[in-house]
Order: sequence, then C-alpha cells, then structure tokens
Amino acid sequence: MISASMLSRSFDGVPAVETVSFEIPEGSLFTLLGPNGAGKTTTVRLLLGLIAPDSGTATVAGYQPGQSNNALRSVCGLLTEPPGFYDRMSAWENLIFFSQLLSVLFLLRLNLKNFSVKRS
Repeated sequence: MISASMLSRSFDGVPAVETVSFEIPEGSLFTLLGPNGAGKTTTVRLLLGLIAPDSGTATVAGYQPGQSNNALRSVCGLLTEPPGFYDRMSAWENLIFFSQLLSVLFLLRLNLKNFSVKRS
C-alpha cells in the first residue's frame, strides 16, 4: 500500500506539491497525470525518500520515506527521466547495470538462468 497525508514540498519558496493526500491499496494500478510542472515527479521522489517533504507523511510498502530509505529502495525502483548517459543501453541492460551497481541480485530474483542481451 502507498499512502500520503498532507504531503508538501517547495523549492526556493515555490510550491511544487501542496498538501497531497491519497491512499493506493496493495495490488492497485495508479497513475499521476498532469502537465509539466504539476508535481508528479516531485511526489514520486517524496514517496521514495529521495527528497524530504516540507510537511506531511507517507508510507510505501510499510516503510516511511526518510526513515527507512535503504529498506524502501530494496523493494522499489524509479527511473523518472530518460537516461541520458546510458541511452545506448536497452532497458534490460540498464536494469542489469544498475542492479549490479546497487548489489541487487536482480537476475536471481527473476530466476533468469541463461539470460543474454542481443544487440541490434
């Protein structure tokens, strides 16, 4: 489950997210829609503990962002922008690279035994 209660964040005095509250039940599909600058990415970064809120609280998969960031990141992942430096790698190659970088046994978790990446 993901929940946010009165979550707010501003940058240089400009509000990016203002008193956002919602609850997403486990197993649900949820989408944040809005124009550029609406606060979608900021909200997700708040939920993952990548930035701290000015006010409010959140819980993601039983963890509180800002207090259990390593545990939270072990069960959640995020790619908010297209990777600029790694744009020549496929999505799988990016996942494998970053999972190895973060010491996550990605291939074992997916039970992939003879996985190979084909380049076109």
